[in-house]
Amino acid sequence: MNKVKVTALNIINQNEVMEEPIWKSLSPINEIIQGYVSISDINGRINQSVGKTISVEEIENTILESNNIKSIIKFKSLDGGYFITYNYPLYVKDIL
Repeated sequence: MNKVKVTALNIINQNEVMEEPIWKSLSPINEIIQGYVSISDINGRINQSVGKTISVEEIENTILESNNIKSIIKFKSLDGGYFITYNYPLYVKDIL
Protein backbone atom coordinates (compact mmCIF):
# COMPACT_ATOMS: atom_id res chain seq x y z
CA MET A 1 0.00 0.00 0.00
CA ASN A 2 2.93 2.35 0.47
CA LYS A 3 3.43 2.47 -3.31
CA VAL A 4 -0.23 3.47 -3.73
CA LYS A 5 0.20 6.15 -1.05
CA VAL A 6 3.30 7.63 -2.71
CA THR A 7 1.64 7.59 -6.14
CA ALA A 8 -1.53 9.20 -4.79
CA LEU A 9 0.47 11.91 -3.02
CA ASN A 10 2.41 12.58 -6.24
CA ILE A 11 -0.83 12.91 -8.24
CA ILE A 12 -2.27 15.31 -5.67
CA ASN A 13 1.00 17.28 -5.62
CA GLN A 14 1.02 17.58 -9.44
CA ASN A 15 -2.52 18.91 -9.39
CA GLU A 16 -1.54 21.42 -6.69
CA VAL A 17 1.39 22.65 -8.83
CA MET A 18 -0.97 23.03 -11.81
CA GLU A 19 -3.42 24.83 -9.48
CA GLU A 20 -6.11 22.24 -10.14
CA PRO A 21 -8.74 21.57 -7.48
CA ILE A 22 -7.84 18.59 -5.29
CA TRP A 23 -10.96 16.66 -6.31
CA LYS A 24 -9.51 16.31 -9.83
CA SER A 25 -6.94 13.94 -8.32
CA LEU A 26 -9.59 11.32 -7.58
CA SER A 27 -9.96 9.84 -11.08
CA PRO A 28 -6.25 9.04 -11.64
CA ILE A 29 -6.01 7.61 -8.13
CA ASN A 30 -9.12 5.51 -8.76
CA GLU A 31 -7.52 4.13 -11.94
CA ILE A 32 -4.80 2.68 -9.70
CA ILE A 33 -7.13 1.44 -6.94
CA GLN A 34 -9.90 0.32 -9.34
CA GLY A 35 -12.55 0.68 -6.68
CA TYR A 36 -13.69 3.71 -4.74
CA VAL A 37 -11.77 6.82 -3.69
CA SER A 38 -13.09 9.76 -1.69
CA ILE A 39 -12.03 12.97 -0.04
CA SER A 40 -13.44 13.63 3.40
CA ASP A 41 -13.17 16.61 5.69
CA ILE A 42 -11.70 16.63 9.18
CA ASN A 43 -15.04 15.40 10.58
CA GLY A 44 -15.12 12.38 8.27
CA ARG A 45 -17.82 13.73 5.94
CA ILE A 46 -17.23 12.70 2.34
CA ASN A 47 -16.93 15.74 0.07
CA GLN A 48 -16.10 14.13 -3.28
CA SER A 49 -15.88 10.55 -4.47
CA VAL A 50 -15.18 8.48 -7.56
CA GLY A 51 -16.04 4.84 -8.13
CA LYS A 52 -18.78 2.38 -7.28
CA THR A 53 -19.93 2.07 -3.69
CA ILE A 54 -21.53 -1.00 -2.22
CA SER A 55 -22.38 0.53 1.14
CA VAL A 56 -21.98 4.25 1.88
CA GLU A 57 -22.91 3.54 5.49
CA GLU A 58 -20.01 1.05 5.80
CA ILE A 59 -17.59 3.61 4.34
CA GLU A 60 -18.76 6.32 6.73
CA ASN A 61 -18.53 3.92 9.70
CA THR A 62 -14.99 2.92 8.75
CA ILE A 63 -13.88 6.56 8.48
CA LEU A 64 -15.41 7.35 11.87
CA GLU A 65 -13.94 4.23 13.49
CA SER A 66 -10.47 5.07 12.18
CA ASN A 67 -10.86 8.57 13.60
CA ASN A 68 -9.49 9.64 10.20
CA ILE A 69 -5.97 9.18 11.55
CA LYS A 70 -5.18 5.50 11.05
CA SER A 71 -5.54 2.82 8.43
CA ILE A 72 -8.29 0.31 8.98
CA ILE A 73 -9.61 -2.56 6.89
CA LYS A 74 -12.92 -4.44 7.22
CA PHE A 75 -14.12 -7.56 5.44
CA LYS A 76 -17.84 -8.20 5.12
CA SER A 77 -20.17 -10.72 3.53
CA LEU A 78 -23.19 -9.33 1.69
CA ASP A 79 -25.68 -11.23 -0.47
CA GLY A 80 -23.31 -14.17 -0.96
CA GLY A 81 -20.36 -11.96 -1.90
CA TYR A 82 -17.55 -10.35 0.02
CA PHE A 83 -16.32 -6.78 0.01
CA ILE A 84 -13.58 -4.83 1.71
CA THR A 85 -13.78 -1.35 3.16
CA TYR A 86 -10.35 0.18 3.63
CA ASN A 87 -9.49 3.58 5.03
CA TYR A 88 -5.98 4.73 4.22
CA PRO A 89 -5.75 8.40 5.16
CA LEU A 90 -3.58 10.75 3.12
CA TYR A 91 -3.18 14.27 4.37
CA VAL A 92 -2.98 17.26 2.05
CA LYS A 93 -0.83 19.04 4.64
CA ASP A 94 1.84 16.35 4.04
CA ILE A 95 2.20 17.55 0.45
CA LEU A 96 1.94 21.30 0.75
